[in-house]
Amino acid sequence: MSIALFGTDQEEYEAVTIRFDAYLAWQQSRLSSGATLNFAGRDILVRTRHDSPIVMLEGVTLLSGNLTNMGGTLVDPSLALTPGTIIEMHDVPVCHTDVTTSIVEVIEEQGERLC
Repeated sequence: MSIALFGTDQEEYEAVTIRFDAYLAWQQSRLSSGATLNFAGRDILVRTRHDSPIVMLEGVTLLSGNLTNMGGTLVDPSLALTPGTIIEMHDVPVCHTDVTTSIVEVIEEQGERLC
């Protein structure tokens, strides 16, 4: 189960850097709420309030597009991502199911990692 969710079962794994369209991932995601984008087993973009900026978590880089300063409503904040928002994510287990989706491009292999 942990391999399906996180791509690893806390053993050594092959890590890669990936690039993907965050807007498409957000639109297609089953694990993301409107205010959070979960990809490859971890939350990577989070908006805590409708009037607060989006926080990019560790290992995530914005390559193109922009992250809006506001989104959603007071009761229901939203990432409000725009088309063309491209994200690079580091230290992703190569065996995670998100890595094999059509929106992902593997950029670089990083060797063995231990969770």
